[in-house]
This record gives sequence, structure tokens and C-alpha cells, in this order.
Amino acid sequence: MMRPSRDAIQSYMSITGADESLAIQTLEEHGNNLTEAINSHFRDVERSILDPSSDSRRPQYNAVEDNSHVRPQYNAVEDNSRRTSISPLCRSLF
Repeated sequence: MMRPSRDAIQSYMSITGADESLAIQTLEEHGNNLTEAINSHFRDVERSILDPSSDSRRPQYNAVEDNSHVRPQYNAVEDNSRRTSISPLCRSLF
């Protein structure tokens, strides 16, 4: 099989965060189709999250253990979305 192109390897690595050896292996498994290889990677990630006991051939992924910095930002967005209501707009249509 033909080795994946340097561009495909770099793209795979930048999108998935995987190392070069995993990029090459996955691209080769998918006939050097970058889209299929990336989709496969994220299906494997999802599978490992949903079933951590599964015997995955993929290495452990960089999981964010401390997401405390995310919640305050999410709450701020959530609070802003509650401030605007479409009800007054709908009432003015009738």
C-alpha cells in the first residue's frame, strides 16, 4: 500500500491530536482517505468514552479531567439566552 502523503498525515494529526505513527496507521487502514480515517478516529474515541472497559487498540486519549473552567462560561451563555424571550415578539404579530 502507498504511504499516506505528508499533508494527509499532518492534517490527521492536527485535527485529531494523534501522533504520527497513529496517523499513518489509520490512514493506511482507510486507503489513505483522510475523511474516513478521521471519522474512524473519532468513532473510536466515542466508543472508548461510552465503554471505557472495551479493549480498544487505540492509545488513551487526552481527556480533560478538570472542566471547572468550562462551567462558568457555559452558565454565562445560558443566562444570556434566558434574558431574551420571543414571547413579546409573537404577541405583537397577533
